[in-house]
Amino acid sequence: MSSNQVSTNQMSSHRTVKARAKLHKGIIILAGIALNVLGRTIAVQLNLPIWFDMIGTILTSNYAGMWGGIIAGLSNNVLSCIYDVTALVYSITSVCAAIMIGLMIRRKYLNNPLSVVVASFWMGILCMVISTPLNLLFYNGYSGNSWGDTLVDMLRWYDVPNLISAAAGEAVVEIPDKQVWCLHTLSSGILTVGNRSRTGRL
Repeated sequence: MSSNQVSTNQMSSHRTVKARAKLHKGIIILAGIALNVLGRTIAVQLNLPIWFDMIGTILTSNYAGMWGGIIAGLSNNVLSCIYDVTALVYSITSVCAAIMIGLMIRRKYLNNPLSVVVASFWMGILCMVISTPLNLLFYNGYSGNSWGDTLVDMLRWYDVPNLISAAAGEAVVEIPDKQVWCLHTLSSGILTVGNRSRTGRL
């Protein structure tokens, strides 16, 4: 076999590997989108105190990279536009959360319980800071989660300013939501497996 034929075969094999990798990432992203949509639907139907729509973004960020996580998080908002067009505005929260998850995975902040609790707390704070002004603008400070909205009503009854009430109502949902799912993925060993299976690039 000539050197040209060997080179051609190597190039063909390399293209095949890259095509398979892209296909695998695409499947993972679709699965992440499905998990996010399913989780959010379950949370709404069962009136849960967390959003339940972050697990797909976390897993996609781990296995398909930061951009995969961004696509999974953003798609959830795009699909929600079917029922509520303002859901698209909240895509900035999903994108920022996906970026933060990607950075947390890259810096191995999700590899032990203490760092998970701290990092996911600040992720919840980030989401609260972004979403609260949007809640005030579009929904009079309500987040749409009945548990958080109950806290908003209670604080307003005690004449707490709208901004603080809305921020508290968002935080009481966002922070536990991020911590629950980050701790769940750590305890299940999913992130450990994903980190070993990937090259480390986002």
